Amino acid sequence: MESLTCYDGAGANSRTGLTTTAIIFGPDKSLQGLGEKLFDEAGRILGFKITRVHPVEGTTMEISIASEIIGTRRVLNGNNVGSGAITQSHHEMVEGSYQYAFTTADRDQFLWWAHE
Repeated sequence: MESLTCYDGAGANSRTGLTTTAIIFGPDKSLQGLGEKLFDEAGRILGFKITRVHPVEGTTMEISIASEIIGTRRVLNGNNVGSGAITQSHHEMVEGSYQYAFTTADRDQFLWWAHE
C-alpha cells in the first residue's frame, strides 16, 4: 500500500522539474495557510495497462486506483476512486489526465479531475 502526505503551497516535481501550486479554500471560503498539511492518503492500484508504445511519442498507460484520505482540520475524510491515462516520453517527461470520484464519510460525493 502506497501512502502520500499532501501539503498545499508550491512544490517542484523532481522528475520533471515542473512546479505546482495548490490554492485550497475551506468550507467557510477562507484560504488555508500555505504549507499547512492537508491530508494523508493511502491506497492501492486496482488496474494497470500499457495501451500504446510509440518510438517518438513514448509509452501510454492506463491506471485505476482506490485510496482512503484522512483529512486534517478543514479537509474531509473519505474514499477516492479513479482512473487516468499517462504518457511518458523517452526523455522522461510525463503528461497525464485523471478523473476521480471522492466520497466523504457522510456519503456526500463529488467528482474531480487533474492534469499534469
